Amino acid sequence: MMDLLYTAEQEAVRAERLLYSRNAGPKSRETCGGRYATLLKHFIWFMRYGCRPRGIDPSIFDRFRAIKESVAA
Repeated sequence: MMDLLYTAEQEAVRAERLLYSRNAGPKSRETCGGRYATLLKHFIWFMRYGCRPRGIDPSIFDRFRAIKESVAA
């Protein structure tokens, strides 16, 4: 599970760096960088602490739970 969290953290950092990339357009930066990084941070929070992050869509949270159950098995 630690490998999964490490990979998710690295991906979140890369996504946040897109916010400051000159090569990406403003709309692309907002969508790809901000939203994706936030989603990854919610995933990491859930995997570490086991509680539902505030403001997350229930369907996405169900996917998080399925991943956590498959990793724990």
